[in-house]
Amino acid sequence: LNWKDRAAEGLNELGLVKALRDNLEVQYGDVGLGSSLLSLQVKWYSPFSRLGVVRCDREACKQVCSSIAQLKDINFRRVVVEPLHICGTMQACQRHAQRLNTVDLKSLLPHQRQAAALLDERLRNMEL
Repeated sequence: LNWKDRAAEGLNELGLVKALRDNLEVQYGDVGLGSSLLSLQVKWYSPFSRLGVVRCDREACKQVCSSIAQLKDINFRRVVVEPLHICGTMQACQRHAQRLNTVDLKSLLPHQRQAAALLDERLRNMEL
């Protein structure tokens, strides 16, 4: 997630999945939303590295990816979202996310360092 103004620390997995659901409904209507709704999950999100892991069914993958790419705002804030990688398994996605999840901890405030370390630990111990 590339925020146009500043990173949103208050955003979490629930806020992201709500934005994705809303965008799926706008782009594909009730039928498109219903077909991907059961499998759509945001498994992990870090506001510090601006990286997230989204899980969906193989059948809904194209709809979800295009909906992610067309997402323009979250909580009334402009954002550019780019799907970086599509994996077949959660283990492969977890490994790829760990490689991409780079945060310079020295540039963060002390409470942010602790939160970033907890998010990193959650990524390593993600329930597959």
